Amino acid sequence: MRIAITVCYLLLILLGVSFAALNATSVHVNLYVTQLVLPISVLMTVMLGVGVCFGFLMFLNRYWRLKADHRKITNQLKLTEREIKNLRSIPLQDQH
Repeated sequence: MRIAITVCYLLLILLGVSFAALNATSVHVNLYVTQLVLPISVLMTVMLGVGVCFGFLMFLNRYWRLKADHRKITNQLKLTEREIKNLRSIPLQDQH
């Protein structure tokens, strides 16, 4: 298993190096304050990283909301179970 993971990592590194070699052309990136000249492979990698980070932040937002909902529902369930247990312990009274 360890060998397979190492082979996958080596293939990914080889793929990245070949991608960088094939896309070595420089591009001008005009920002509001400055202008950058970067190889297109670096620019694409940076943009992919920014997209992954943004997606992760969006995921965290949703995850925290679901976690809060889960905590709320769990507390309601505990309260309901406690109430049922208390109601079962009360003896029934006939009204004759």
